[in-house]
Amino acid sequence: MNNISSAIKNRIINLPQNSLFSIKDFTDLGAYKSVKVILTRFEKEHFIKREIDGLYSKPEYSEFLQEFVAIPIEDIAIQLAKKFSWHISPTGNTALNKLKLSTQVPAHYVYLSDGPYREYDINGTKLEFKHTNNKMISTLSDKSNTLVQALKSLGQENFNEQIKETIRQQFSQQDILLILKETQYVTSWIYECIKDIANYEGDDNA
Repeated sequence: MNNISSAIKNRIINLPQNSLFSIKDFTDLGAYKSVKVILTRFEKEHFIKREIDGLYSKPEYSEFLQEFVAIPIEDIAIQLAKKFSWHISPTGNTALNKLKLSTQVPAHYVYLSDGPYREYDINGTKLEFKHTNNKMISTLSDKSNTLVQALKSLGQENFNEQIKETIRQQFSQQDILLILKETQYVTSWIYECIKDIANYEGDDNA
């Protein structure tokens, strides 16, 4: 196990600060149970930090704050999705905040998921995964999913020039054109908003 321990430690050392990882990220180096024992020991030695059960980080220490820097909840959500092979998309205020359509920092992060319902408490912040049967979540890219959910949460009546310009600033023209292509079969008013964002006036069947 010493060789496995050294290999895992060296890999973690080479990771950027605040990187997230799970046991599965090291099972190419050893058996699952062996890796789990090693990571548990590393945590007790304060070499790594356990964020939630089964998910660890290489913590960055702030000399100014005299404490470890908190990992963004979005990064934890993405890593959990990777760990469990879920497709996820921010929804509600989480999607609005990600696209800078809301300045309120969420105390409750909500993601749609094609996996089971899960809820986590991360240092007093709630992270919730809501199961959806909508297959589009697994076929659309992350950017398309985020924009669709943000517009859905915003509501058609609240879509205006200011919102449109704010959204445009979050994506490149290439991103917008890809989103336009991917979202042709979403709810009609949402697709009309996306066309408006893209300045698209062409034939949908072209």
